[in-house]
Amino acid sequence: MNILLTLLRTLIVKELDPEYFNLDGQQVNHWIQEIPLIRERMFKAMQDEMLGEIENSLVERHLKQVQYDCHYLSSVLCKYAQNDSSPVALYQAAGDCLDQILIHIDNHYAGFFNLQKVVSTSQIAKETHPRIRVLFSVDVLAYFLSY
Repeated sequence: MNILLTLLRTLIVKELDPEYFNLDGQQVNHWIQEIPLIRERMFKAMQDEMLGEIENSLVERHLKQVQYDCHYLSSVLCKYAQNDSSPVALYQAAGDCLDQILIHIDNHYAGFFNLQKVVSTSQIAKETHPRIRVLFSVDVLAYFLSY
């Protein structure tokens, strides 16, 4: 599973970063074809771990780590500002893959472990307004708003 997560991490953190994006059409197509395979291999790796001889606490820790990594990568992906040269289909495929892995964990393994059901970061980004980042502390903002 670590190798598969590393592939997704490389794609999202390195290849899709708009500041450093330099994929050509062939590379974009390669990743679009590779993402579903990575997802299916992740599903199989999780199932193999569940059915294998690995201690339950270790399996639970691995699944929690996968959840954490998927949430982190989703938040990174949501923060990217896409431009005209951005491969929208690749961004969408990567985000969908992360969401499907999280849903798979919730649907198949949450009942076996104490895995919390967490709403995907990309779903939160679509449903709520973006936060306004300010350099003021809460008490300073309260002071300004009180007048």
